[in-house]
Amino acid sequence: MTKLSRALGMPPMEGRLTSRIPGIRYENGILALDGALVVEVFDGVLVIHELRVIDPFGAGRHFVADVTARNLDLGMLTRTYSFGSIEGRFDADLHDLDIVGWKPTRFTVRLNDSPGTYPRLLSLGALQDITALGEGTAGEALKQIPERAIGGFAYAHIDIGGKLRDGVFQLEGIARDGDGVVLMEGSGIPSVRIIGYNSRIDWEALVARIREVIAGKPGVVIE
Repeated sequence: MTKLSRALGMPPMEGRLTSRIPGIRYENGILALDGALVVEVFDGVLVIHELRVIDPFGAGRHFVADVTARNLDLGMLTRTYSFGSIEGRFDADLHDLDIVGWKPTRFTVRLNDSPGTYPRLLSLGALQDITALGEGTAGEALKQIPERAIGGFAYAHIDIGGKLRDGVFQLEGIARDGDGVVLMEGSGIPSVRIIGYNSRIDWEALVARIREVIAGKPGVVIE
């Protein structure tokens, strides 16, 4: 993965890319793989199932697949993409993924912290990055955080999910909290609880904002 990610101009990722493909079929304009692509990355395993390429030789080709990730190291992932630091591990299930022009147009996703005992900690930098994706006024609240919290915030559970349909991502989480959706539950002292108050999000605006946050550039606030 280190050589591949560098060749593709991506942040260097450790691990291996392996595949088990008993056969490849092409029928009625659909190229399908019999088997799975297995990626050992971020100290966990990512498996791509039911990969199909529709109209592979045409201008409108797109990819369809289901993806399962298990026990990925959140610390390695967030450090690789310069998004603060979140210590812990996570599982993810990505179903009905449809990609056109290398952009997702449809999917259903669920991301949870993996079972087991391990450090679960959100750094102040990660909290600032997450906050930068939402309300612009939340930055003032971060200034009130006591100095003892600079080492990080403990969390008990992460649950982020939703569906992308027609350019809009419908956000889901652990539970509803009034008009918001709980995405992370805190644990101990200090701890943090993250709530999303915008359950319907313009996908293109969200992707642009994430890129700006990772690049450290100011940008628009998603309303």
